[in-house]
Amino acid sequence: MTSDPSIQRTPAQGPASPAAPAPRQLRPVEVKRLNREWRRGTTARLALLLDSVSQPFNVGSIIRSAAVFGAESLWLCGSTAPLAHPSVAKTALGTERFLAAQTEPDPVAAVRAAQAQGLRVVAIELAGGAVPLHEAPLDGDVCLAFGNEDRGCSAALLAAADAVAYIPQPSRVGSLNVAAAAAVAMAEARRREWAQLLPWVHRTVAVPGNTRVMSVPYLDNPRPLAFAHRGGSAHALENSWSAFEHAVSLGYTYLETDARATADGELMAFHDRTLDRVTDARGPIGAVSYAEAAAIRVGGTEPIPRIEDMLGAWPDMRFNIDLKDEHGISLLPCILRRTGSWDRVCVTSFSGARLRTFRRLSDHPVCMAVSPASVAAVKLTPGWAHRRQAERLHEAQAWCAQVPGRVANATFIRKAHALGLDVHAWTINDKAEMRRLLDLGVDGIMTDQVAMLRDVLTERGQWHPRDLAQL
Repeated sequence: MTSDPSIQRTPAQGPASPAAPAPRQLRPVEVKRLNREWRRGTTARLALLLDSVSQPFNVGSIIRSAAVFGAESLWLCGSTAPLAHPSVAKTALGTERFLAAQTEPDPVAAVRAAQAQGLRVVAIELAGGAVPLHEAPLDGDVCLAFGNEDRGCSAALLAAADAVAYIPQPSRVGSLNVAAAAAVAMAEARRREWAQLLPWVHRTVAVPGNTRVMSVPYLDNPRPLAFAHRGGSAHALENSWSAFEHAVSLGYTYLETDARATADGELMAFHDRTLDRVTDARGPIGAVSYAEAAAIRVGGTEPIPRIEDMLGAWPDMRFNIDLKDEHGISLLPCILRRTGSWDRVCVTSFSGARLRTFRRLSDHPVCMAVSPASVAAVKLTPGWAHRRQAERLHEAQAWCAQVPGRVANATFIRKAHALGLDVHAWTINDKAEMRRLLDLGVDGIMTDQVAMLRDVLTERGQWHPRDLAQL
C-alpha cells in the first residue's frame, strides 16, 4: 500500500551528512499528546510513603514528581511536612490535587495499609541488605517509601517493607537529595512497566551520530491499531459516510480510505478508477466535475465523501489515505495544510513515484508507509545494513509497512521492527487470521469486518476504543 525510501543522497561535503530538520521543543499541544500516549499505556498503580520528610520544599517537589509519573496515593507519616504548609503548596504548584493523600503518624501502619491495598512496599534507603534499584522488585503495583533527609527511613519501616533498595551513586559528595531520589525511583518503576507492557510505543532506530528521538504523532495510540478499511465495508457501502460513521460509533480511531481527484480538482474518498462498480454512474471519476460527482450516489443512495469534509467531520480521528492517482498528489498537501491535519494522516500508495512527489510537495512532516518496492527491500536487507536502511526510511518519513496478511510472517515482522517500522496487515476479515497475526506481533490490522476485529481485540484485552466523551 505505500512510500519508497530509495532516496539518492550525494556524498557529504563536510564531516557530517545533511540531517533531518533540527530538533525543536514540542508545542504545548504536542506535549499533551505525548503525555497522553504514555498515560494510555500506564496501568500499574504507584503510591508513595513519606516517613518524616520534614523539609516542605522536598515534600512539594516529591508531590509534583509523583503527579508527573501518575502516582495515585500518598501517605504522610511521622513528622512529614503537611500539605497545608505554604512552602509545600508553593513547590507542588497545585499538583497535590492529583493524589489521594492521607496522614498516618505511624509509618508501619501506613505500610500495612498499602499492603492491604495490594501494593508491594519498597523502601529506598542506603541500608545493609538493600539491592540496587535496577534489581528491585518494582514490577506491578508498588508503593515507594522514603525517609527523613538526615536519618533516612526508620528501622521499623525498613523491617515492615517488602523490599529495600538503594540508588547506586558513584559519588564523593554524600547521597542524593530525597526529592531527587524519589524522582529517580518513580522513573525506574514506570520504566520497568513500560519496557514490559508497551509494545505499542513507536520503535526508533539509532542513526550514526544522531541520538534524536523521533516522534510520530499519527502512531501515538496503543498497539495494536484497528483500521476500518474503507470505513468497514462489511457493514455499509464502502467509502460511504454511513460506513465511516459506523466505525466511529464502535470506537475506532483509525479510518482507512482512498483518494481520487475529480476533473476540477476536488479530492474524493473513492477507490476505483471508474464509477461503474459501486455507483449509479459510469466512466472515470477523474472525468467528472465536483458538481457532477456530488450528484452521484454510492449504491444509489450515498454521496461520495470529500476527503476534506471527512477530516473536518472528525478532527480527532486518524486517516490512512491511499493516493490512487497522480492528479490527487498536489491536492492532498493543500488539504492537510488548510485543515491542520498533518499529524493525523498516514499517506500510502502502491506507487513509490506518487509518494516521492507527495513528499516533495509537502512542507510539513507527515507519516508515510513504504511502497511495495521497499517492502521487498525490508525482506532482503541483511542485518549489517539495517542502520543505513533505517536512516533512509526515516528521512523519507516512512514509519509503516502496510502489507497483505500473507506477507506479515514472523521473519518480516522482526525485520520491519528492527528498521523501526510498524507492520499493518490488510485486509483481514477472518477471526482465526486476526488472532494469528496478533500472536505474531503485528502493530495493526485493517478490516472490512470492524465489529469482528473489535470483538477479537476485546477478548484479548487489546481493544483501545476512542474516548467518545472527549470528542
